[in-house]
Amino acid sequence: MNFNKTNNIVGWVVCIIACSVYLMTMEATGSLWDCGEFISAAYKVQVPHPPGAPLFVLIGRLFTIPFKPSEAALGVNIMSALSSGFTILFLFWTITHFARRLMIKPGETISGEKMAIVMGAGVVGALAYTFSDSFWFSAVEGEVYAMSSLFTAVVFWAILKWEHEADQKYADRWIVFIAYLMGLSIGVHLLNLLTIPAMVMVYYFKRGKVTGWGTFWAFVIGCVITGAVQKFVIQDTIKVSGLMDVFFVNTLGLPFFSGFTFYFVAIAAIMIYGYKNPKFGLYAPLILVASVVLIPAFAAGDKGIIRIFRVLIAGIVIMIPYLLRVFDVKINAEGLKHAVRLTTSSIIFLLLGYSTYVTTMIRSTANPSVDMYNVDNPISLVGYLGREQYGDFPLVYGRYSPPHRPTGWKKATFTPAATTVNMKLPVRKWSPYTLPATKCCSPAFGTPAMTRVTRTTTAPSRA
Repeated sequence: MNFNKTNNIVGWVVCIIACSVYLMTMEATGSLWDCGEFISAAYKVQVPHPPGAPLFVLIGRLFTIPFKPSEAALGVNIMSALSSGFTILFLFWTITHFARRLMIKPGETISGEKMAIVMGAGVVGALAYTFSDSFWFSAVEGEVYAMSSLFTAVVFWAILKWEHEADQKYADRWIVFIAYLMGLSIGVHLLNLLTIPAMVMVYYFKRGKVTGWGTFWAFVIGCVITGAVQKFVIQDTIKVSGLMDVFFVNTLGLPFFSGFTFYFVAIAAIMIYGYKNPKFGLYAPLILVASVVLIPAFAAGDKGIIRIFRVLIAGIVIMIPYLLRVFDVKINAEGLKHAVRLTTSSIIFLLLGYSTYVTTMIRSTANPSVDMYNVDNPISLVGYLGREQYGDFPLVYGRYSPPHRPTGWKKATFTPAATTVNMKLPVRKWSPYTLPATKCCSPAFGTPAMTRVTRTTTAPSRA
């Protein structure tokens, strides 16, 4: 009996069951939380709350095209239902992969009995998750979690496909595919990044010599990669490109977005050249890290010890290959060549997938009705991605723990009164160090220079 054929047929049957259930039970309109915002944003390709979901909005727009405005929610809910149904498909294939590894030895011909056990495990596991409360809840509404779950399921299934083909010549194409999907998934939700430590463990168990300490360090490396993607790729590349834009516009007199474009074109060129020339390619990812450390030292106004510290860190990062030679670390030249090409190509495709956030700035420039944070420039995009408008509070002991716990409650009263509204109009030149008079909906570390227009209104009375 052919395992792959049976696995595909049963998987698609389970997928059809899940899709049918979700389509029959999906919301008729929108649930009472972020769903209305996301549905509205998808229908008009607008800008939802930080940190945004540009890919979700773009795909949601495709699903809402057949519907009139009053039925736009149906299109987005159908998208969520189908995304969740296909999540179950890839979950089924993930379960049967592990069940096959447990039940069948390499090279063994699978019997009908073992085939039934493996398929039964996949069906029970996939359908149990299909009807679980939390997943079913998000599967039938216009939220980002359904599509985010699909990306997570596909990414983990892909690393298992790599593990199955790891000894073949072109198996590592699955890792590049994973990097691209992760870049895309950032434009939906950051949940996908949490699969990185698990995938590093799969890679280690397949390619490494398994020991207790080796397993521990593989997990640590996975966590470090997750943090590096979150810090250096998602936030710092945008921050540095914004600072470059300020320099190109203010100092060189070039158009807006010229510095932003130059930075990412330069990074892409470095990665492509590093792929073609592995000796230089060893430095390519390090140049990316060094750039996000060094450029803010001069462009963001850092002074004294902070600037010196940034310069030292950037220098150490660039000198890592030299330091390895100084300490006589043995590196296999052929293996290094392959690792360099795999790393550079993965970074290229990760950034390519992440580029969906360009559409956020494009649409914000058009001033749509839903335009959270006014993300029409790279400077504002940094605060948007960093969720700066939500503020900050202690994560370990909580907002209301001593000494932050309130000591009493006082009833507040509301009195209608004349209120001054500060409206701000952008002028031609960037000024990243001029902060607006109010903190509402403005990036914390810099904004375009503002011309203030004051208008006096009367606050409405509250019933």
